Amino acid sequence: MLTNIRRYFIKSRFKRHDLKIIEGISFSSTKAILDTYVSEGWELGYQFSSAGSLASQGECIVRRGQSSLTFAHSETSQGSITGPTRIINDIAKQYKLPVLPFPS
Repeated sequence: MLTNIRRYFIKSRFKRHDLKIIEGISFSSTKAILDTYVSEGWELGYQFSSAGSLASQGECIVRRGQSSLTFAHSETSQGSITGPTRIINDIAKQYKLPVLPFPS
């Protein structure tokens, strides 16, 4: 019951904020995409000292203007990237990755 309620709220948040997610990415691919965006001028969130934060903390946020991308990875699962639909669709097209409307 609680799982269904939680899933509903996550779906509604993704829809309300026009977010998409890419899941099932290897750590090396996630890190390569993160490094590419940082080199293109995206700024690391204040709590992350470097792109190496993805390995040590399991999550890293980069921002540019009003947009932000969340890169996440854990040892037990594959990596994911969450962000605005427009940007996530561009990443998916460039790296040939599937886009999901909400987390699975």
